[in-house]
Amino acid sequence: MNTSDEAEAVIDRVMSVYTAEVEPESDDEEEPVAKITESAALEALVILSRYEEQQEHCNNALLRQLEHQEKLIKSRCAQNAKQSDLTRWFKPI
Repeated sequence: MNTSDEAEAVIDRVMSVYTAEVEPESDDEEEPVAKITESAALEALVILSRYEEQQEHCNNALLRQLEHQEKLIKSRCAQNAKQSDLTRWFKPI
């Protein structure tokens, strides 16, 4: 085998690695991820904030980010809230 044949064989091997067809994973194996509610996300933020506040060297930048994220989630809750009719609060006489 001469040098050009060896080089071509190496190139072929490298190309086969990068051009190999990858089979997509089966959808059957994936479990559906449960949707996290806004209240659960807010609870998690409170816990993480408390944890960080209790540390000897508290990361203030992280606390500001957590506070910002809390405001965003609360804003989304307000935007997603459905307006209801006042009559649903009154009992018929």
